[in-house]
Amino acid sequence: APAVVVPTAQTITVAAIAAQIVGGPAVAVTATASSGLPVTVVSLSTNICTVAGNSVTSLAAGSCSFSATQAGNATFAAAPPVAVSFAVIATPVVADTTPNAFSFVAALNQPLGLAAVRSNTITITGIDAAAPISILGGEYSIGCTSDFTASSGTIINNQAVCVRHVGAATEGASVTTSLTIGGVTGTFSSTTAVVTATSGQRFPLYRLYNTAQQRHFFTTSETERAQLIAEGWQAEGIVAQLLEKAGTMGGVATQPLMRLYNPSVNYHFWTSDTNEYAVLATRGWIQQGVVGYLGSAPNPLGIKFNRLLRQGGLRHLFTTDQNEAAFLVKAGSFIDEGVIGYALK
Repeated sequence: APAVVVPTAQTITVAAIAAQIVGGPAVAVTATASSGLPVTVVSLSTNICTVAGNSVTSLAAGSCSFSATQAGNATFAAAPPVAVSFAVIATPVVADTTPNAFSFVAALNQPLGLAAVRSNTITITGIDAAAPISILGGEYSIGCTSDFTASSGTIINNQAVCVRHVGAATEGASVTTSLTIGGVTGTFSSTTAVVTATSGQRFPLYRLYNTAQQRHFFTTSETERAQLIAEGWQAEGIVAQLLEKAGTMGGVATQPLMRLYNPSVNYHFWTSDTNEYAVLATRGWIQQGVVGYLGSAPNPLGIKFNRLLRQGGLRHLFTTDQNEAAFLVKAGSFIDEGVIGYALK
């Protein structure tokens, strides 16, 4: 009888594979059979990884398993299959803490020595994680509340922020604050009113009226006045004469008349009260600076500059005509808010 040939046993050895990243380059499988015959590699978790030849590609996070087999031949018996697994981890997410560029509107023609000149509100965009925030030369408020700080912190996407600083104490001087978020810096500057004339020089404050909006507007700018008339506003003449420079009027000190704007209600407001000017800036109003100067007390050269509030709405009227003021208050259409200064006669 012919001799019986018993195939030689063989084994498979597979080198361990370190954890891979989803979407990373294919990794080579080092699998060898003791017989020297080629080893076949097949994925056992095709939703996690695939095999082509002796290369494994990671598709999704999880455990990648594959088997290594060798079927044998006339000389060698089939090798016991070997199963191998390695971890596939999700692609690391790199946080983006660099925001889109941002800037603040410069505050011009500010009164001297304001305790707090506040910027407009901006919204931070372009980040997907908390970004570091720091300030130089002032304070910032996230959410633009009354809470301001100079300490470093963090801010997240779509949060609002504004800054403030102490105004300059001299005429024509500027103060700058730098806010840095995630390596991007924006600046806010304020400049005090520039002296262009002596306190004795005067210029007109014009009054206009918009019938459709039922509101008055006041300006010292010929250009602004002409533009508003072209847009349908009615010119109501000169309501007061202001001084161009801080100084004295008839022996008493002058005080600034300042303008603010609230974009949410599209309304301008005028005040000679620096505290009111500062407080309104914390409530969504943009400080637009000094438009001129009034006498701070009764004097031989001055006439009362009255402020009235229309009943039932955000509508103010300013006048030096005492008869007009008395009539409107008596008629019940306006509330007398008092004398806010003294214009030149």
